[in-house]
Amino acid sequence: MNDYIKAIILFFAVSLVLGVVVVSAVNMIDGREIFSTQVIGTISNANNAGAVNTDTAKTATAINTGNVQTATLKVVGGNYVLTPSVFKKGVPIKITADIANMPGCSKSFTIPDFNIRKSLTNNDNIIEFTPDRSGTFRMACTMNMYTGTITITDDGNAPTGAAAVAAQQVASKPSNGGSCGAGGGGCGCGG
Repeated sequence: MNDYIKAIILFFAVSLVLGVVVVSAVNMIDGREIFSTQVIGTISNANNAGAVNTDTAKTATAINTGNVQTATLKVVGGNYVLTPSVFKKGVPIKITADIANMPGCSKSFTIPDFNIRKSLTNNDNIIEFTPDRSGTFRMACTMNMYTGTITITDDGNAPTGAAAVAAQQVASKPSNGGSCGAGGGGCGCGG
């Protein structure tokens, strides 16, 4: 290989590395680690296909209060975090949104597969529904900027084996983007 081709290859390699660093830094400044989380999660899933974090599986199942499963919803690092995140099919779910930890358009909440769409406020921060099917389902704001997952199982226990891998793949899918008011236009929330 001649020196000219080596120089071009080196230039593109350095540009790629610097581009990843800049994108990661911008996401850190914005307070959300969208790029780095999705890339690392995807690499982790590829390297650990079939592996299940048993600590997460033990703490992920719903708290059953009487005949209702309860959970808390908040936003961490640009993603919805539902605690716990695994529920039993056919048993009502009551999710309390922690509005103090839900910026901008994250308060416009949806679970499309269950036809749930709600604008959460300080005075109305409860989401209630009864899941009628099992699987891992995406949660998102109406602009698809904030995303997360909810898992419904027949027995209410965290999925294992192939089902856990499938749930991780749903969780690691990148969002379709969206545009918030922070850059002008969008929802106007300023977030």
